[in-house]
Amino acid sequence: MKKIIFVIIVLVSFNCKSQDTIEISKLSVNGVNILGKDKSLLTSNFGQPSEIISSYSEMDEDQMYEYKYFGLTVYVINNFVDSFVVTNSEFLLSPNNIKIGNNISSIENIFPISYSHRKRDYLKLDIKDSDMFLTIEFNEISKIITKINIGNY
Repeated sequence: MKKIIFVIIVLVSFNCKSQDTIEISKLSVNGVNILGKDKSLLTSNFGQPSEIISSYSEMDEDQMYEYKYFGLTVYVINNFVDSFVVTNSEFLLSPNNIKIGNNISSIENIFPISYSHRKRDYLKLDIKDSDMFLTIEFNEISKIITKINIGNY
C-alpha cells in the first residue's frame, strides 16, 4: 500500500510540473533588470516615454501608470515597475535573448517543458518565487513571436 501511495504522489508531482520557471533577478529588457525597480531606471535606460497614461489597477487597488515606448509598455505602481509588455524587436528579453520576430521553436531547448505544453498561440512560464508569469505569444500559422508579457496572478 505504501508503494502505491508513493507512486501516485510521484506521478501527480511529475504531472503538475506543466511549465518551466525563470528567476525574476535574471529577467531583463535590453540588459536592464527593471521588475520591482524604481521607475527612474526607465528614463535613464530607455529615455523619455512617448506617453504616460494614468489609470487604476483594480487588482492592486491603486493608481497605475503606463510608460509607453515604441514597442514597450511598462506598468508602474507606487513608483516601482510592476510588469511590462514587449511588442517590438528592438527590446531583447534576457536571459536567453528572446525577441519579437524570432520563431517560437527557438526557445524549445531553453524551456522544453513549457514548449511541449504550449497552447495554440502562446507559451507560459512561471517566474520563480513570485506571483508573476511570463507569456510569449506567437502567430499560430507562422510561429513568429509577436508579444512578450510579464503579468501577475
